[in-house]
Amino acid sequence: MRQYGKNAYGIELSPAVLEKECPDLLSKKYVEAGILTNLPYEDNSFDLVMSSDVLEHIDPSEADAVGSSFTQASFFVYFSEKQWSSKR
Repeated sequence: MRQYGKNAYGIELSPAVLEKECPDLLSKKYVEAGILTNLPYEDNSFDLVMSSDVLEHIDPSEADAVGSSFTQASFFVYFSEKQWSSKR
């Protein structure tokens, strides 16, 4: 998104993943450690909130809290999840 001139920020649960996979983004404060049930952003801070391959890792007991945390988007929320099958 940044290469297209858009402001973009992100969170990752694991600080170790951030340090290993994207230290440059971490040092620029474009990404930070965070958790979906307590996002570090004010309501309506973003036009778009995107979640990709995350929600399948949420414990069902936290689903309502996670869903209500996406109030940071003033316009659009986008989710992309993997298709799961019980057949292997």
